[in-house]
Amino acid sequence: MPRTYHIDIDSYIGYPISKGYVKSKLQPMKGKPCAVRINSYGGDVQTALDIRQQFIDHGQVTAYIIGMTASAATILAMGARKVVMSRYALMLVHPCSAAVTNWGYYNKEELAKAIEKLRKAQTDLKTLDSVVASIYAAKVGDSNVGKMEALMHEARWIGAEEALRLGLIDEIDPDEEQPDPAKEPMTDAQREHIVACGLPVPTFGMAAGSMAAESTEAASTEGTAAATITTTATATEQQMRKTIGEAVRDFFETIFARAAKPSCAAKPAEAKPQGAAAATTDDKPHNTNTPTMNTQTLTPATLCAKLGVAHITATDGKVTFTTEQIDALEKVIKALDDDKNEAEAKLNATDGDTTGSAKPSTEPDEGTALPGAEACDFYRKYGSLI
Repeated sequence: MPRTYHIDIDSYIGYPISKGYVKSKLQPMKGKPCAVRINSYGGDVQTALDIRQQFIDHGQVTAYIIGMTASAATILAMGARKVVMSRYALMLVHPCSAAVTNWGYYNKEELAKAIEKLRKAQTDLKTLDSVVASIYAAKVGDSNVGKMEALMHEARWIGAEEALRLGLIDEIDPDEEQPDPAKEPMTDAQREHIVACGLPVPTFGMAAGSMAAESTEAASTEGTAAATITTTATATEQQMRKTIGEAVRDFFETIFARAAKPSCAAKPAEAKPQGAAAATTDDKPHNTNTPTMNTQTLTPATLCAKLGVAHITATDGKVTFTTEQIDALEKVIKALDDDKNEAEAKLNATDGDTTGSAKPSTEPDEGTALPGAEACDFYRKYGSLI
């Protein structure tokens, strides 16, 4: 789900992420929830402490830690009411540091002064570490500051699971899940796109809406007998029905075998359920209930257009066509066969050493993607379910 961030902390803490910058962003959000995106290696501790307090004063800040967030960036995040970390983000806490610029030649008195200055800086850093560790400890709800100081001295990257276990964050934000193709309905257009590229059609079902929708592309021919599918099935068998795409595919396979006959009926093979409850034609359980009929309106646009009908009315499994419709399909099949033979002839005449694949490809050819690239991408997405 898309998320709107009101403040984006994605650079050095101090500049450009200054105290004034955060203040200017928080002012219009007074009394409103504020989402802060944090992806920074850190920076100035003094600025981080100030921003942390600004978040506390606002009271309705949610910090979202993504990428690699470290050092001072983690300090200011502790001021948020809620800290959410991406499942694949990393967090780094470590001891504070200060710049050391002493360099040159010293006599013993000058060297003593430099040592005293460095020891003072060391003491200051120790105090600063204790303050920062206390901030982390307050977040995790542990009065033992030493535990957080020990964690800081490890100076290592922490994943979301460990950060949640330690209490440094309140929640893990999972990445946007890839859609589950098996649960996503497939439209007629998507199936036809795959078939057009000579690729196998996935076995999961198409959208219920597309089964009932009337085709706006195919024109109805008056006087043409409507194609009707008529089989009888129990409610259980209806649930095990093959998908519409497979039924259409089986229909065309039947047409090849029976094209010479004046009429034909294409009956899809019965789908068999898995497990002990599977029923075959020989061991179906006795059922005294009256079989129910299930009528659907199918709209494979290309097929309807060739038959001159607006749609095909389906009642569970068996399709019948008029002689005129069979003749029309024979012409379509012959034209497709001629196109296939012509394409094969051209391919066979090509130098085999330089012919890698006849399939559509997403690889650019002189700056233009080859036809069928979108269908290939779609097939890669759903291929594992075929």
